[in-house]
Amino acid sequence: IRLPDGKTFAQAVNTGVAASTGKYVAILNPDIELDPNAIAECVRVAEADPAAAAVAAKLMFWWAPSFLNGIGNRVDERSWGTDNFIGHLDLGQFDSLKDVPSVCFAATLVRRTAWDAIGPADEAFPLYYEDAEWSYRARLLGYGTIAAPRAVVRHVFGYKVRGGEESDLTPRKLAMAAYG
Repeated sequence: IRLPDGKTFAQAVNTGVAASTGKYVAILNPDIELDPNAIAECVRVAEADPAAAAVAAKLMFWWAPSFLNGIGNRVDERSWGTDNFIGHLDLGQFDSLKDVPSVCFAATLVRRTAWDAIGPADEAFPLYYEDAEWSYRARLLGYGTIAAPRAVVRHVFGYKVRGGEESDLTPRKLAMAAYG
C-alpha cells in the first residue's frame, strides 16, 4: 500500500494491519533482512503462548552482525526509551529470554485478535516508541509481550545503509526518538 508523504510510521502500521486478513501480522521496517526461518520461529513462539499479544524477534545490527540491536525495547523509570541489550555481543546469553517489556515494531509478529482488542498504534507518535505504548496497553489488558531470540533479523538502524555507506544518526532522527 503506497501512502502519501508525511504519514507517521504508526499510520503506516495501522494501514497495513487494517488491510491484513491473517491470524498473525508481521510488522517489519523497510531496512531489515530476515533469516529464512525468522517468521516461522515467531509463529512457533506465539503458538506456544496463547496469552501473547506480540512476539519480538532478535534484531542484530546490519553493519555489525554479531552485536545486538535489541530484543524488544523498553521505557525505563526515567522515561527514556532504549532497545533491550543494545550493543551486546551476541554469545547466546539471551537465547532463553521469554518476556520483554515491549516489542519493537522493527520486527514483530502480532496476533491479530490481540491487535483488535488492544487497538491500533497511537498515530500521534512521529516515529519511535509507538510500539512501547502499544505494548503497555497490551499488558494493561492482560496480554504478554514475548521474545523469539532464535528469530534473527538484521537491522540497518540508521548507521549504515545496505551499500555500506555511513549515514549518521541525524539530529532529526534523534529528536524523534527523544520525543517518542
